[in-house]
Amino acid sequence: MKKFMLVIFGWLAVGMTVQAASFDCSDVSTAVEKMICDNPDISKLDDELDAEYKRALRDHTRAGATRLSQKMWLFERKLCLDANCLKGVYVARIKHFQAANVAVVQSHKSTNTEQPPIIRGNTHEKLDSSTFKGAFVLREAFPGSNFSVCERFTGNLNQFRNLDFDQCNTRLSEKFTEFSRPYTWKEIPFDMKLAEKAIRSTVNITELHDPEMIATAHKMQEERWLAWKNGSESLRVSGKARMWITKIDIDGDGKPETILRMVPGGRYAIDPKRPSLWSCDYNIGELYVVDSASPRMAASFNEVAGSSSDIIHYAEDNHFYLLSWESVASSRLNGWFNHLPADIGGTRGVTIRQIFNDRNEDINYFGPTNICLIDWVPTGHEISATHHAHK
Repeated sequence: MKKFMLVIFGWLAVGMTVQAASFDCSDVSTAVEKMICDNPDISKLDDELDAEYKRALRDHTRAGATRLSQKMWLFERKLCLDANCLKGVYVARIKHFQAANVAVVQSHKSTNTEQPPIIRGNTHEKLDSSTFKGAFVLREAFPGSNFSVCERFTGNLNQFRNLDFDQCNTRLSEKFTEFSRPYTWKEIPFDMKLAEKAIRSTVNITELHDPEMIATAHKMQEERWLAWKNGSESLRVSGKARMWITKIDIDGDGKPETILRMVPGGRYAIDPKRPSLWSCDYNIGELYVVDSASPRMAASFNEVAGSSSDIIHYAEDNHFYLLSWESVASSRLNGWFNHLPADIGGTRGVTIRQIFNDRNEDINYFGPTNICLIDWVPTGHEISATHHAHK
């Protein structure tokens, strides 16, 4: 049985002595706390993690996100059932903080005055309308995510502030060479069998065991397929239905997946007048995994990928990330920390999703998960943080 749902930012303290770094070992109240206090190896890891955590707090621009992740940890840590789970969490977090702290030091040493700063949602300044169309603002980062990819990609996007959000441009700057799209889409004749496989796969049955639930899921698959088949008929007849395929090892298991890009997709109602939300060569249509060595990951991907239509590679951690180019700002999106970010005047946005596989025994989650939201705020459309604070 997998012992931990998701590696989350944060730290918890341990030790063999009475006083641990974050709680008093003479007054432990849970089995996890006792396990922490009784294990000298985890106590040693805690010392190292505590040092990295404090280093991270010195960067005041991300201190809020770091503290938020610590609070989230108080809930997440109890999901570990043994010392091996806790050790795995510590090692992963230490590596993350080390990488993040090094990135901060390097960014502070940079003398490139042409690179626009990363603009954050809590300190948004008035934009120079004579120079820029707007700015990308990092709004939310999910605790446990690789926060550096969120910060760096926001900086990358802000190299293109002279363009409107809706204007087609690959938006990969030469100043941010860690980002790339190392694959090629090949258009293929529209294949109804492949379309059916993709549409039906949006209902995940890999985790179901109850016969009644399986029957219900199969019924939902049939309903979605028929709805897509009927809704897409005019587009297919007119030749506007299209398909592309590529191969990418999106989950990092060493075995490339076959990815399908399809217009129209099947996760949302089809509008014959606008079969795809976007029409640029990098974000058209919807994505589906149609062949993978990990059926569970593929099923999860197809179930929750949503409007993701773009994939980037981040060289710093050698991972692929899904991008959704959103037609609304984060203040209009649901599912983030059980709240919506304050409206800062954003009109569009980008959601970044990380992909996990099912081969890590310490992670009980696979497929794509949201890790950060980035808003596009047009010049002259800003709403300051102080405006919300005094409401």
